[in-house]
Amino acid sequence: MEIKTKSVQGTRQVAKRLAKELRGGDVVALYGNLGSGKTVFVQGLAKALGIKRRILSPTFVFLRSYPFVLKRAWLIFHHLDLYRGKSKNDYVNLGLEELFLPNSIVVIEWAEKIKNFLPKKRIDVKLRIIDDDTRSIKIFTPYSSSDRAKQGNREVSKSKFSINSNNKAVNVLKSGGIVIFPTDTVYGISCRFDNQKAIKRLYQIKGTPQNQPFPILVSKIDQVKSLAIITKIGQQLINKYWPGAITIILPSRHSSAAPQNDTSKVGFRMPDSDLIRFLIDRVGVPIIGTSANIHGQKPVSSFADLDPKIIKLADLAISGECQKGVESTVVDATCTPPKVLRQGAVKLMSLNPVIPAKAGI
Repeated sequence: MEIKTKSVQGTRQVAKRLAKELRGGDVVALYGNLGSGKTVFVQGLAKALGIKRRILSPTFVFLRSYPFVLKRAWLIFHHLDLYRGKSKNDYVNLGLEELFLPNSIVVIEWAEKIKNFLPKKRIDVKLRIIDDDTRSIKIFTPYSSSDRAKQGNREVSKSKFSINSNNKAVNVLKSGGIVIFPTDTVYGISCRFDNQKAIKRLYQIKGTPQNQPFPILVSKIDQVKSLAIITKIGQQLINKYWPGAITIILPSRHSSAAPQNDTSKVGFRMPDSDLIRFLIDRVGVPIIGTSANIHGQKPVSSFADLDPKIIKLADLAISGECQKGVESTVVDATCTPPKVLRQGAVKLMSLNPVIPAKAGI
């Protein structure tokens, strides 16, 4: 389809018509010379989708993202401008596979620069300058309309928590950043356990009261031994349930082991995920492991259900699948008898062989 427009407003009207057809998972690739109207077209799309923030060219940062609501569902509008990209690495580092998700609409200016990275199922928009006032706009899909109809009946494939995304997470965590990723229980948000500035920021992002401790994720028992005293019942729980969905609270060896106000005890968990344990190994220290939700909200187990606010405030958010979809069970092993503080993925009955019935289970 080719349309000729005579004004900026005309270009935005064409974009408005296209916006009515867009849904989560769509990718719009824009092509055209400088001044052909690509950014104007993006502005028209965004306005038609209900995004109230002013859309500016993200040329110097490549990417700007705008959360919005479409048909009562939260989506993210990703706007990429690749004009100043000089090498393939500039685009690889963007983590494009983590943008092409069911809860996103991705619009790319200068899309020809990443033609090898573009999904086959996309919408191409080619803008051409005819004269000072007139623009030619061609809109088409590189696949058939029947394919697009089929796409609407199934979930668009998600990028998984992979070695590639793990590498990015390692770099962010090492530098004191905050990462959101899927775990074996629910979606988690994390930082280094020994970075007080990052931990303070994590409390602010979640809105969690300072007196509510965050657990620590470990990849090896030695990491626990260096930070806490493993009680007899704690060792029994470790032997039976780790790696797994149980957080064990133990007496801390010193104040630096506990990243919260109560320095006498600290919770630990070893995730039942090779990728997360590998991530911890590469970071070089244990990491905080709390659920990726605003305080008071329910934990989530899918990327699509994450609050856009928390995604925006983190430094990296990785898509993927959570194995159980339920929070870990929390047991305080610092007291006798031990106490179950939260029932979770490990059911109470399965704890009975380890913790006596009189332990309040």
